[in-house]
Amino acid sequence: MRPYPSVSAAAIAALVAGLVALIIPASAAHAQIAIDREAVMLNPMQPAERVAEFVVQNSGVAQLQATINLQDWEVDARGASHWRKAGHVAGSCGDRVSVSPRVLRLAPGERQTVQVTVSGGARFDAECWSAAVVKPSDASEQASTSVPVYVTPAGATVKGEVQDMFVKGDSLEIVFVNTGNVRADIVGEVQVRGPNDSLVLTIPIENATVLAGATRHFRVAMPKLARGAYTLLGVIDFGGAELTAAQAALEIR
Repeated sequence: MRPYPSVSAAAIAALVAGLVALIIPASAAHAQIAIDREAVMLNPMQPAERVAEFVVQNSGVAQLQATINLQDWEVDARGASHWRKAGHVAGSCGDRVSVSPRVLRLAPGERQTVQVTVSGGARFDAECWSAAVVKPSDASEQASTSVPVYVTPAGATVKGEVQDMFVKGDSLEIVFVNTGNVRADIVGEVQVRGPNDSLVLTIPIENATVLAGATRHFRVAMPKLARGAYTLLGVIDFGGAELTAAQAALEIR
């Protein structure tokens, strides 16, 4: 994360700028499915980047048969992922992306290359996302394994802002909104400042990826502070040209 400048209350207006993470279902302890990539990135404007591959390996000791399908997911304001049918999420790639093959039959140790392709003639005004879900066909307890797929058109812009920050019980809540048309990787901290803008302490905000158009609520535990008046500054680096920040007053009596 970039070093933070000294932030005063007067400078907050200048700081307000104009993390999947997708949660992938965990595999069973002795899973057969192993995949060599964490995510697939595609660029519809570059012919060489309209196709990408990942490798599925049967790392178990039994024959593996599995299907591969595209699904959607969305992340709620608290960071929990929810799976949906393909085409049912606003940011879905839908039928603009395809996978092949759709069925795998692998002996123990065998590998198979899977191709992910952007459909010819597909149009993209913003980044879209889907996931290639590899699901065992048998009745074993092994969970499905997923590979996020992102299609990012040229000119996609990362934007965001801290929309609000407030004390709620024994926690501080920071509300970040991704106002751009591409995912934003979030790194941030809360600065606790005392009289004369002196820095008392900093509290890290969890790293996260916030999808395009999404809102995320970050919660940090309030520290134990001596009596007095404080200014709380929530500062977030979302990958844009500037940081974004908000402030809240706190008085300990």
